[in-house]
Amino acid sequence: MTFSPKPSNDAQLTPSADLVDQAKALVRPSLNFQASITRSDFDSSVSTQATPLGSTNYNSNSTTKRAGLQARQTIYNADSFARLDQADQTRLVADADLQVASQDLAVRVTQAYFDVLAAPGAAAFDEGGQDAAVGIHAGGDVGHRV
Repeated sequence: MTFSPKPSNDAQLTPSADLVDQAKALVRPSLNFQASITRSDFDSSVSTQATPLGSTNYNSNSTTKRAGLQARQTIYNADSFARLDQADQTRLVADADLQVASQDLAVRVTQAYFDVLAAPGAAAFDEGGQDAAVGIHAGGDVGHRV
């Protein structure tokens, strides 16, 4: 009797779930946001004898704020919807494989259980259990034949 567990199918199930998520992303809306702020300060001072005031000062401060929001929704893209259908089919196949593997595990565990019961040492244990059961039903002590 040998019992060898099979590797988990979670590794196979995860990529198919990722494929479905990626395919759904192709048909879902997207939203982009952009923002920027620009600030500039300019100070200038010119000293000349030609002007009646003697000097000219120029100061400038400006701030520019921009924001943008862009939304997109695919109305129909045959390729995207085909990928979504294919990913759904892949997911269904992976789910079916997981169910088959789960049932296979149950069968292998049950077979291993019965193999242990059929082993030579289990027969002696079984006879001892029958002796105890006979003693209890007959009203005697456990383990003693009446």
